[in-house]
Amino acid sequence: MQRRTANIDMVRLCSMELDEPGAVSLTWVAKKHRISRASVCRLMKEADSKRQVELIATQDELIASQDELITTQDELITTQDELITTQDELITTQDERHPVVHLPPLEIAA
Repeated sequence: MQRRTANIDMVRLCSMELDEPGAVSLTWVAKKHRISRASVCRLMKEADSKRQVELIATQDELIASQDELITTQDELITTQDELITTQDELITTQDERHPVVHLPPLEIAA
């Protein structure tokens, strides 16, 4: 006798039924889908490993985004430093064109 394969996504279905609030028992899921409790356990392990792989992929994407943000922040800091340098140069140029004249103190006659 050949085993029949289920035409549904057992991993998704079992994980949904067991992870929801007020989750049902392994036995109930096994009876509902006419599979053994061991199969339900195996499917749950598969679902957990798939979730872990998805979480790791998401974590890698977040790290890559964070690296991009750090690079952008570094570029902004460099631009800010360049602007400050330019501003200092402009102030120096302005001071050279219009030097500050120090006048002697005024004497007030009493």
